[in-house]
Amino acid sequence: MILQIENLFGEKKQEQYKPERESLQTELSLIFNDELTLENLVNFITNEFYETLEYHQLCFGLSSCQKTSLLFNPHRLDTKAGKSKLSCFEALKDYNFLNGLSRMILHEREQKGDNYKSRYGELLYQILAFNINGVQYVNEIHPIISRKLALKYCNGLNSKILDPCSGWGGRMIGFSTVVSEYYGFEPYTKTYNGLNKLGEWIKKRNEHFNFIIENLPFEDSNLKDNYFDFFF
Repeated sequence: MILQIENLFGEKKQEQYKPERESLQTELSLIFNDELTLENLVNFITNEFYETLEYHQLCFGLSSCQKTSLLFNPHRLDTKAGKSKLSCFEALKDYNFLNGLSRMILHEREQKGDNYKSRYGELLYQILAFNINGVQYVNEIHPIISRKLALKYCNGLNSKILDPCSGWGGRMIGFSTVVSEYYGFEPYTKTYNGLNKLGEWIKKRNEHFNFIIENLPFEDSNLKDNYFDFFF
């Protein structure tokens, strides 16, 4: 398409015009390419400052911290979900996938106006959850759910939680705002290491919280009888 432009002096010139979606797709490919790392991608979505504020809000009962575990287990973004052919991380390096991402970004701008600019990382996170081009995002238990369960069924700080499948860490984050002891299991070493880093991160912000993560399947556990108050 040829676009005719007139400058302040009334001079007219013609420029080659690329459709906005195609232009955005090209620009996104400059950052979403083979040089992209999982850590870079997480930093596009969130950061430690933001998640510190999110954890503070969760402690006061606000729904938050849905992205906190990504700081410690970024490989969740490189895990395929359901029947997805690609993980989100793999898909973002695919030029055709960026076309769908561009379409969603422009749609959000049209729907929300200038408000869509308030948090680009949040926008990217939400769009990845939309299942673009058959690529599905791997979710986790929202921390506010485990917090509410602990408030309903546990006896405050004195309660001890047993989690047979700690997963990415969402349940531990939520439980940590209510109880003092969390005991979880994760057989995959990479995720296990991330969970331990997450637990230490929580302890720096919540001195009452104690945790143990076992690097083995729950089926191989050897637990004390009548020790835990809540199993989830």
